[in-house]
Amino acid sequence: MTELQYLTKHLQKNPLLILFAAALLITGFSLLFIRDRKARKKIRRALNILITVLILYCAFLAIQQERELAQEAEKVKEKVDLDVLPAFSDQPSVIIHDNVPYFTQEDLSREPFEHYGDLDSLGRCTEAFALITPDTLPEDEREEISEIIPTGWKNSRYDFIESAFLYNRCHLIAFELTGENANEKNLITGTRYMNVTGMEPYENKVAWYVRTTGKSVLYRVTPVFKGKNLVASGVLIEAYSPEDHGAGISFCVFCYNAQPDIEIRYEDGQNRQISFQMPENGVISGFFGSVRLEKKSKYDTI
Repeated sequence: MTELQYLTKHLQKNPLLILFAAALLITGFSLLFIRDRKARKKIRRALNILITVLILYCAFLAIQQERELAQEAEKVKEKVDLDVLPAFSDQPSVIIHDNVPYFTQEDLSREPFEHYGDLDSLGRCTEAFALITPDTLPEDEREEISEIIPTGWKNSRYDFIESAFLYNRCHLIAFELTGENANEKNLITGTRYMNVTGMEPYENKVAWYVRTTGKSVLYRVTPVFKGKNLVASGVLIEAYSPEDHGAGISFCVFCYNAQPDIEIRYEDGQNRQISFQMPENGVISGFFGSVRLEKKSKYDTI
C-alpha cells in the first residue's frame, strides 16, 4: 500500500480529520484576501486554535492506534507466540496447540458464513473465517487481483524461484475454497514458498474433503505480524469438519512467510538473496540484522 493510499484510507475512516483539514485550509487562505488588521489577528488566533486541536486529535489517534495494535497482537499471541516459535529452517510449517484448532462450541454450531476482518490501522489484514461448503467452492476461473497492493509489497525477481517473483498476493482463504478474487481483506504479501509449499497442501486437503464428501469445514486463517511489521511472519491456519467431529479434517498449523535463500526485512518487505553455510552457533548475520536458527520444544515440526 502506497503512502497516498494509506492516507486516503485513514481519512475515510476519520471524517473529523477531513473537517479539521478543510477548516485549516479555508482559514489559512482567508488570510490572503483579508486586509483588515483586526480581522487578520482574529483569523490568526483561530488558525492557531485549529492547529492545536488538530495536533491533539492526531496524538489521540496515535494513542488509539497503539492501543488497538497492542490488543490485536495480544489476542494473536495467545495462539502463536513468535518469540518461542521455532525459527524457520527447512520446514514450511509447524504444528500449533497439539494440532487442535482454537474453535469454540459457538463457532462449531454456526450456519454457513464468510467473514473477512477489517484492515487494522496500518492497513494490514486481520483474519479470514468461513464455513467451507460445496456451495462456496467456485466454478469460475479466478479473476485478476493485481489491483490490490497489500502492505509490505516490495516485490523482486529471482531466477531460482519458480514464478520468478518472491511475493504473491496470497489469499488467506484460498480462491479454491470461497471464490474470493480482489478482496483486500483477504490478500497479504506472502512468499511464493509459503503460498505454494506452505499453505496450498492444507487448502487442497480441505477442498478435496468438501468436494468428495459434501460436508463442511470450519476454516480460519490469521496472519501473524510482529510489532508494526508490514509483512506477516506467517499465517495460522485452523480447520475442523464439524459434521464428523473432526474425523475428516482437523488441524492447527503455522506456515512460515519465508523463502529459502532469501532474507526478508519484515518491517517493510525489502528483500535480498543470501548464500551461507550454517555456522556452529546457529547465528546468521545478514543485511537486516542477526537471526538465530534453532528449534524450541514448545512446537512440533512437520
